[in-house]
Amino acid sequence: MLRRAVSFGIPPADAIRAATLNPARLLGLADRVGSLAVGKQADLVILDDQLRIVRVLLRGSWYT
Repeated sequence: MLRRAVSFGIPPADAIRAATLNPARLLGLADRVGSLAVGKQADLVILDDQLRIVRVLLRGSWYT
C-alpha cells in the first residue's frame, strides 16, 4: 500500500502517516497508538528506502 501511494506521488512521510496516525485518529485511539511518543504502545515496522519491511517489533519481540 505504501509503495503504491508513493508511486502516485504522495510523499513517503504522508503515506506512512496515512497508514498509521490517521486511522488511529479516526478510531479514537491516537492517544495510545499511531505515532511514537512516551507512554504509547510501540509496535514498530522498520522500512527500507523502497518501503519494504525490514524488521518488525511486536509486543517487545523482533521479527525479520
